[in-house]
Amino acid sequence: MIVIVWFSLGFFNLVNGSLWILVVGEILLLVGLAQTKMSGYIKVAVNSLFVVGSCVSLVISDLVGQSLLVDGYVLGLIVFMLWFRILMSEWNNKRMCLTCGNCV
Repeated sequence: MIVIVWFSLGFFNLVNGSLWILVVGEILLLVGLAQTKMSGYIKVAVNSLFVVGSCVSLVISDLVGQSLLVDGYVLGLIVFMLWFRILMSEWNNKRMCLTCGNCV
């Protein structure tokens, strides 16, 4: 959030927004979806990669696209990925609860 605010206020300027950086941001978003298979500090690190990937994707797509439509699309994509991640986590928690058998 801080990086997006700083970028919006013009504190750092990436003149050559590259599509490769956008691809890296999208890969970080996808790595963040794998957080259900991890635990401990690795899970925290992967969750933070999801946030960094979201930030990178939003900033670079704003630089490359320079359109409110593109920005809205990327924000929608980020919200969808977040929603999908929440659904995956709920599914994983239900699956683990059913296999445990301690609850009645």
